[in-house]
Amino acid sequence: MAVVPAELRGLALRDAILRALRASYEVNQERHDPSVGDTALTFGIHTWTSSTYYLQREMKEVSGTSSTVANQSLEIKIGRCRLRVLKLGNSEIDNPWHCFPDHAGPASRMGRNEQLELSLGLEEIEPLDWVIGHYGSAEEGLRAVRLQAVGAERSEDGRITKWSAVVPIYEMTADAVSLSVIAGDQADSVPIPEPNVALKPDAQREEVDRSRPS
Repeated sequence: MAVVPAELRGLALRDAILRALRASYEVNQERHDPSVGDTALTFGIHTWTSSTYYLQREMKEVSGTSSTVANQSLEIKIGRCRLRVLKLGNSEIDNPWHCFPDHAGPASRMGRNEQLELSLGLEEIEPLDWVIGHYGSAEEGLRAVRLQAVGAERSEDGRITKWSAVVPIYEMTADAVSLSVIAGDQADSVPIPEPNVALKPDAQREEVDRSRPS
């Protein structure tokens, strides 16, 4: 059983991640132009580079975080934890447990854990290395953001093949009508539609009045 470290439960960190990725997707949707040869590949590259820029900018406002870029790869540190950012899918309905990076990059070299001993003598794992997984496309925009803990399992070429934990930060509903943000134990209120209220015809009102006890 994996436990989410305290460093990653803060609302400020998760809000900053969401703001950065939303900005990245929005700017790249605006400049995406299939008529001049833009494809899902170019969108992915643009989102990768601009998400680095926006995340670094946002992390400056989050206490206790630092970020560095090495070989065009962003690493965010907060307390004991390290974070990398990767596009893992196209939709919020993609199963995050089955979505992995398509290459053996810096995230594949992560996977630190701390062992926690519970009062009942049981042990749990506290993952310290996480991927900020974002899901979306040029057509649909940002659809989901999830923190995904890097597990120990690797394929023969070094790619990640298992997550220790998945924590949703943001998921857009399938019908694209309402947004749900999950951050720590907080959740945005969900809009409730106005009830259908109509006046009853006079005859109906009189019938109801007669049925009421005097």
